[in-house]
Amino acid sequence: MATRKLRIIPLFNTDNLTNNAIVLGNGFSIENVRGLLSVQSFHPWRRRMSEEETSEIMGWNLCIVHEFFSDLGIGPEEEHSAVKTRFVVASLRWLHPTETHDGWFVQGVPMDAAPFRVDEFTHRPSPVFLEDCEARSGLAKPETFSQATSFMSDFERITHSILTRKFAFNPIVTAVRLSEQASLDFHPELRLLKRVMALVL
Repeated sequence: MATRKLRIIPLFNTDNLTNNAIVLGNGFSIENVRGLLSVQSFHPWRRRMSEEETSEIMGWNLCIVHEFFSDLGIGPEEEHSAVKTRFVVASLRWLHPTETHDGWFVQGVPMDAAPFRVDEFTHRPSPVFLEDCEARSGLAKPETFSQATSFMSDFERITHSILTRKFAFNPIVTAVRLSEQASLDFHPELRLLKRVMALVL
């Protein structure tokens, strides 16, 4: 039986919402999740979580939320969500550079009796490096990210191509990979080179 699940990724370097949630499409939205996650949500995983990690997650407010349906176990729908999320997060960083990364998330089942039951949990990956000009551009306005709506149909098509192993050439896939590598690369000259290559594509 299909179960409703949520994949939640915190948005860093971003102002709070002034209105309601921003709907991006294909199950993605940007919304305030304060109160949705509780310490009890992570009960099965508490031995693997530090107090600092728990405290940080409890402090999440503005997040990218992907709602999808799958069986209770981890299956192809989770993989589909993970791949598409990578493109969505990358597109938001194109619109306004932030330290948001698709590898820092929680995923689980919203419950009627409790705020959330977590099925999966990940640790923070390596940091995203921002150039001085990006770091000084100030906090992102969440409304800016609504422009990602126009990318959603492309991301759905590209995700399907990747998961079915058709691997049809698409410049946006190469550009995203170069852009993501650049944001994680410690060497400033290589970061610049990869960003220029991504723009050329």
